[in-house]
Amino acid sequence: MLWHLFLLRMRILSNPEMFSLSIACRILFVMMKIFLVVTICLLSSLTYACKINWKRLPQKVPSFAEKVRPQGLTVFKNKLVLTNHFKDTPTSGPSELAFLDIENFAVEKKFYFPKDFSHVGGLASDEHYIYASDFDNQDLLRIDVDASFSSNALVSKKIMTLAAAGASGLSVSKGLLAVSYYIVPHRSPYFSDRLVQFYDLTSGKRVSFEGKILGSNFSQGLTFINHKSKLYLIEAINVFSSVMRYWLTGLDDAPDLIRVYAVDIAAKKITHLKDDLIPSLMVEDLAFDGDKYLYTTDEQDFHFYRGTFQSDCLLESGTDKNAKSI
Repeated sequence: MLWHLFLLRMRILSNPEMFSLSIACRILFVMMKIFLVVTICLLSSLTYACKINWKRLPQKVPSFAEKVRPQGLTVFKNKLVLTNHFKDTPTSGPSELAFLDIENFAVEKKFYFPKDFSHVGGLASDEHYIYASDFDNQDLLRIDVDASFSSNALVSKKIMTLAAAGASGLSVSKGLLAVSYYIVPHRSPYFSDRLVQFYDLTSGKRVSFEGKILGSNFSQGLTFINHKSKLYLIEAINVFSSVMRYWLTGLDDAPDLIRVYAVDIAAKKITHLKDDLIPSLMVEDLAFDGDKYLYTTDEQDFHFYRGTFQSDCLLESGTDKNAKSI
């Protein structure tokens, strides 16, 4: 076999036409390989660019006590603000509100909520206040941050009654409050379908939006994103490989979900755009820094996660037909 290949090579070298054809074939083959590699790289970059690039950070959620779980999260005046709860019972003691350095996550200030706020999962902010909701009641708290720092104690006021208890996520933009809910099967309230709700923050009245909102029985967090004069709502959702296993052990191994909506407040219209995976296994609330970073925490590994947008394509129009209520 090798002898035949040697004779063929000698014939090619001794024949100028065959030699030229051989060189041309080699050049064409190399060009085809280069084209294939470039095409694969471009397609990979386009696919990657449509995702949020999530990174599991080495910093863990600060432990204020044994078995403290991270809950609500928001960004207020370039500080990361975090809530927690100790046990899944209404009498476990008040949740804490911690102000963290957004770069190294060091705790700079800590407050305690009122006694009846022991499971504060919803946390949101605007340029003036922080807003909080508890899983076990229907109250919306407005927190005066400046007054709290001045008095060294949480200064808050109940400003609204939500339609139901069980709120797990809050976000505020342009006077519009978004609320999501989470099911805990052994405690009320229990609904077969939980949908994101909207309220006018000034009047406290429900606001109806045209468009389909997908159900998310294990919604954990919300955040609005203002991007190029458009408003988007991002929802964090727990996805379980086995709900029964989670209820029995508190652990799971399935990656969670980020759901993206476009929101038009003037037209009162909401459009589901797409779903995207997040590498955490027990995602909690979401926070946006107003520039380029999304933050969340994981209730299972207690780490912070930070996400960056690689392209506008994540926020482009076009409903994801494969998405469904979960």
